[in-house]
Amino acid sequence: MNPDLDRIKKAIEEAIPSTTAKATHRNTGKKTTSGFGVTVDFKGMRLEMIGEWIESPSTAVLKDRVDRLRQISQGAPGIIPLVMAPYLTESQRDLLVRAGIAFIDLAGNAHIEAEAVYISKVGPKPSEPRKVSAPNPFSDKASLVARQLLSQPDRAPVGVLELAAKIGVTPGYVSKVLGRLDSLGYLSKDRNEKMLLRDPAALLQDWAAAYDYTKNRMTGYFCRARGAEAVLDKLRKAVLPEGYALTAQAGAYLVAPYAALDRVDVYVPGPRITEALIAGLGLEPVSKGANVVLWDPYYKYSVFFDSREVDGVRVVSDIQLYLDLIRYRASGAEQAEHLYQTLLRPTPNRMPEPATPSPR
Repeated sequence: MNPDLDRIKKAIEEAIPSTTAKATHRNTGKKTTSGFGVTVDFKGMRLEMIGEWIESPSTAVLKDRVDRLRQISQGAPGIIPLVMAPYLTESQRDLLVRAGIAFIDLAGNAHIEAEAVYISKVGPKPSEPRKVSAPNPFSDKASLVARQLLSQPDRAPVGVLELAAKIGVTPGYVSKVLGRLDSLGYLSKDRNEKMLLRDPAALLQDWAAAYDYTKNRMTGYFCRARGAEAVLDKLRKAVLPEGYALTAQAGAYLVAPYAALDRVDVYVPGPRITEALIAGLGLEPVSKGANVVLWDPYYKYSVFFDSREVDGVRVVSDIQLYLDLIRYRASGAEQAEHLYQTLLRPTPNRMPEPATPSPR
């Protein structure tokens, strides 16, 4: 697939004021990217660029393209390596800056650093995500696929039927999600056509960058107890129906303690369990000073996937804890990193380390 040269030319001329650009096609041999060459006349200077257009950027694809563009630029002194895309997230832009690769996206973000040239611009985040025909792999139901892939023992390859049976979703839907993950560069196939993750850390990183815990509807309550640990004691003793699960600071406190506990956040799947928690803990609704917050999940299908009992209470999976903590309140990012280092950090059979997404 060839890139739209008119779109590339226009984006470059908007990113670099007072320029004229000429773009030509270049074959990359990659299905996830398409290549181009650009000559830019800028303030009496001529800049030569070799670039990759990435229609659906992911961290996995970007890492691969960074290595390729570095090789090209090292063999052609004076050539500026460039990545272009419809939109690059903050963490993806940071990755490219650290790698010394210029970038421009259609949202107005740009960074070009070369001899006698320095341009750095930050554009507004798009208000609406671009629509694609394939499922968003980080949406609620589709994320069951990523959850299972990330939790596979030894990251073993898995087939469509096997994966569908494990997560309780139709094989056709699983196949569509896997196709989308493959197009984003997260997957590869073994000799038996089974899928395995190429870069689990990139998948987790991109998921965390796309995730927003504030989409959960939260209601604050006050529990008459001497501290949040006493709230947990009351929770253990209360007679409650199954279905709730702790998350965020409280969940991490039980599986990978990092900081003092001052609030208990609980996912509740419906009004029956909400009412049971209110009655069992004697919760009183408050607008400020809540020490218990009940979360009505926006991940209706998947938020309780791999939840488990820890020290007498239910806790969401480590992956869900990481997602909820990454931008949670003041110390959320630090707690997420501690959780990662303690429970998700790579061993020979576990995922490589992701970069922590920048707070929004």
